[in-house]
Amino acid sequence: LTADDLRIIKILCDITLTMIEGELMQADRTGSLDVSEPEHLEIIRRKTAMLFSGCGRVAAELSALPAERARALEAYALNLGMAYQLIDDLLDFTARESELGKPVLSDLKEGKLTLPLILLLSAIRPEEKKLIETGLGDRSFSRIAPQEILDLVRAEGTLEEVREMAEGWASRAKQELAFFPAGYARDALEVAPD
Repeated sequence: LTADDLRIIKILCDITLTMIEGELMQADRTGSLDVSEPEHLEIIRRKTAMLFSGCGRVAAELSALPAERARALEAYALNLGMAYQLIDDLLDFTARESELGKPVLSDLKEGKLTLPLILLLSAIRPEEKKLIETGLGDRSFSRIAPQEILDLVRAEGTLEEVREMAEGWASRAKQELAFFPAGYARDALEVAPD
């Protein structure tokens, strides 16, 4: 790379634009119960996974990797980013505030539906949906208890479903490492999806 090589800047600009699009998509859906699984996954892809992927692209450029390995590193990072965000969504339901550094169900309080709730909405009765709608609309837990929503999510098994999805993305990330020789760098990359 030379000082007049703009490839890295172009990659960073592309990532930034995609992330902004993801933020706008999410802002448009804030407060809405009508967010589909594919729509949410696309928001995750744009906001989080593309940042990871872009970091892989930059590393590939700086390392002058052959095209096949560059593609594999970018795909590895994208899949890792998807897994990371799904696990982050799960932690909003499973971790304690002291572990998270923020209140449990903080996404719901911000008016954002994450995948555990999106999956839950298709499996519960109207009166149970009302609980989620109330939390989403109030952006507080003044009229409902967070535990009511946590109990619903646990009872319906959506946490396990999201965990399996995250594991699938992590597995796909690891598969991309087959394009790299064994060694310390590959070993380090294999640990991240675990």
